[in-house]
Amino acid sequence: MKTTTEARMLTNEELGSVIKLMRKMRQWSQETLAKLGGLTTRTIQRIENGEGGSVDSRRTLAKAFGNEDIDIYNKPLAISTPEEVAQQKAKFERERFTLATVPLTTGKQVVQLAETTQAHLVSTKNDHPPGEDMKLAELEDMFTEYCDVHDCYSATDKVEMYAVFQEKIDALMAINMELCHATRRVSIKGIDSNQNPLPFTLVYLLACHKGEMPEKMAVERKISFGW
Repeated sequence: MKTTTEARMLTNEELGSVIKLMRKMRQWSQETLAKLGGLTTRTIQRIENGEGGSVDSRRTLAKAFGNEDIDIYNKPLAISTPEEVAQQKAKFERERFTLATVPLTTGKQVVQLAETTQAHLVSTKNDHPPGEDMKLAELEDMFTEYCDVHDCYSATDKVEMYAVFQEKIDALMAINMELCHATRRVSIKGIDSNQNPLPFTLVYLLACHKGEMPEKMAVERKISFGW
């Protein structure tokens, strides 16, 4: 018994169902998806209602969902059965959960994050030119260094670091990049099974184009730092 149909173009109704499913799996509102894709909320509504969308709109949605193939919705696809869709959704929810994001706009916020978190992961929502990547890398390097030595700073020195990090944030904003973060409490088991798990706070830092900051981010339940 076949579990999928032969590859074919999605109908407008099928496209609407797929987009709606992908959006809800990430717990995004139509407004959030519209902002991430640079589309209007009305466009998202039309597509999800089965009224179809242009080639460019389909490409934009593919990028918003993180597909490497931006034409995935513009060419024949093997259509999953309802059972497969349910399995895919269950797998996504088992492996990931969502965290609310907070805009990161001040140097003081960055300093406070560095002082209260024990690990961090930095990622970008979009591909960026080398110059933009370099500015983000500079911020990440400074953040990592400050995390390691912040307890050596005096209260006055810490206040001065507000301005240092603010310069880095302003440089990113000047090239239309925005930052947001989400924090998560995790526990790591030691080598000795008799030891209690070590609790610590992990912060996710996300860079995106201006106006494309998500309200939530989906993160892997299982984490690895390569230690």
